[in-house]
Amino acid sequence: MDSPGSNLYPANNDSPAREKLLSLRLALLRLHKTLLNMERREYEREHGYVNTGELFRLVIDHAQFAWLHNISEFVVRIDETLAAKEPVTPEYTSGAIALARKMFVPTESG
Repeated sequence: MDSPGSNLYPANNDSPAREKLLSLRLALLRLHKTLLNMERREYEREHGYVNTGELFRLVIDHAQFAWLHNISEFVVRIDETLAAKEPVTPEYTSGAIALARKMFVPTESG
């Protein structure tokens, strides 16, 4: 995982908004990994051990892992924003943080 200020995303600016977005990205990646490991253990309890290649296929195709796609897609959008030539705005970062919070609030359906 890359840390804020890493060379993966050349600094278009060193703004606080950009740093917050990098921190959000890192937090989402860590959370995604934790949740993926949790789902993997649950899947393996029922179906037996899966290797890395099988896990990759499951993450893409299996319904049990589908709920993790939203996190992955969100990280990709953040990556695209960080890689763009335009500076990261405080408004974009605030919106991304608000969306992250909303993603992890329980709904009536679960």
